[in-house]
Amino acid sequence: MTGAELSRKMREAYIFVMFSNYENLPCTIVESLASGVPVISTNVGGISEYITPEFGLLIQPRDEAGLKNALIFALDHPEKFDKIKMRNFAIKNFSMEESGKLFNEIYLKSGML
Repeated sequence: MTGAELSRKMREAYIFVMFSNYENLPCTIVESLASGVPVISTNVGGISEYITPEFGLLIQPRDEAGLKNALIFALDHPEKFDKIKMRNFAIKNFSMEESGKLFNEIYLKSGML
């Protein structure tokens, strides 16, 4: 798939699942938020800093029953997740422009520029 095709497919998804025991904040979660797709993820690493109840659900690692329940809930209650807020949050916090501003501030404060 091309990048455009992948982006379109991602926006068509109902939910994104990250059922991992060792992630921190994978790019796929940020891409999901940017696409307005709610996330179900294990509560590992820094994921809980970004996945709020408006953006998705957190479950415990290795909790297959919790994963099943979260999937059922998310599919039965899509109105609980705010696609526009997800996208705006991703743009505000992870876009190239915002990341560039942050790096520029860091370099300026460090005296490296």
